[in-house]
Amino acid sequence: MKTKPMFLAVALSATAAVAGPGAVTINFDVYPGPDGVLGTPDDVPIAAPTTFNGQAEQLTNQYASVGILFTPSAPINDQNEILDAASFNTPASHTPPNLLASSGSLPIEATFTTPVIRVSALVGISGGADTLEAYDANGTLIAAIQGDDTVVTIDVGVEIARIRVVATVSTTPAIDNLTFEVDAGCYADCDGSGALNIFDYICFGNEYAAGTSYADCDGSGQLNIFDYICFGNEYAAGCP
Repeated sequence: MKTKPMFLAVALSATAAVAGPGAVTINFDVYPGPDGVLGTPDDVPIAAPTTFNGQAEQLTNQYASVGILFTPSAPINDQNEILDAASFNTPASHTPPNLLASSGSLPIEATFTTPVIRVSALVGISGGADTLEAYDANGTLIAAIQGDDTVVTIDVGVEIARIRVVATVSTTPAIDNLTFEVDAGCYADCDGSGALNIFDYICFGNEYAAGTSYADCDGSGQLNIFDYICFGNEYAAGCP
């Protein structure tokens, strides 16, 4: 099985996080459509208000098909709400129009349906720093990273079951471009045969044609030539 690098890092500039195979990015601008994945033509655009008072819906299971549940399952007003970022002073790395926020001391919280190996997000976009916290399946805090208008990443070689984002210096936690990555094993072994050969390229082509999340090799949320380049690099790296 191909191993993943283990590190704990904070990106100090407002740039997009680097995602690998098995990664999902949520920009809070669309919901998954009937195919259950993001980055395909049937994604459902989200028209959000600019204030908490105008938002009547909280996130719970809207992104369950891509592996994440926002908690609590019984929604709380002003928590885990998608807002139009027009009233926020967002950095260039924000992808308009929307972001995810909770009001005041309420955290942004979510659990993963399958534990992940890496989490990143653009945090601190509400006028001060926020802290991204990661927990294991036992509820033990694994790592916590503070950021202000920057992408932070947690990857410490421990499976992450749950995350929280809390206001540290800011008055309202707000994030965008939440990216999480499930261990893809030997990603290039697309057909699961245990050997790398032409059939893995055929398999990848079929996944790409079907528009599945597996085919989004570079984790960009879009399927394009760069995913083929990414797959080629993974194939060239081989499987230990």
